Amino acid sequence: MKEQSRIIQITYEKYKAKLESKCQRFGIQYHLIDEASTSRTDALALDEIKEQPCGKKRMINRELLKSATGGMINADIDRDLNILRKVAGDPTAREIISRGLINRLQRIRLAYEASPSLKLN
Repeated sequence: MKEQSRIIQITYEKYKAKLESKCQRFGIQYHLIDEASTSRTDALALDEIKEQPCGKKRMINRELLKSATGGMINADIDRDLNILRKVAGDPTAREIISRGLINRLQRIRLAYEASPSLKLN
């Protein structure tokens, strides 16, 4: 008989406590961050992280945002950069942004995706 995997359900509070305990054991700083307002704030422009009006004007599509600086950035990366700003501050984020690697968008074709030049009949 095959071994069946067990799904263990624990509360979010218990999960946080276990994670914090493991971090302490290995010397890793544990930060619990409120993610409020991080997805609507323009990380490339280093806007203040506060409640912003709905950022529909910035959305190119569901995954792509246009910054006030003129650049484009993935929505998840924008949010993550704002979370980093809450933990480490703007100087750290400014250093990462200045490297120019944050907003170099590149389309990656997966093996199962058809090439644009390939026509299916």
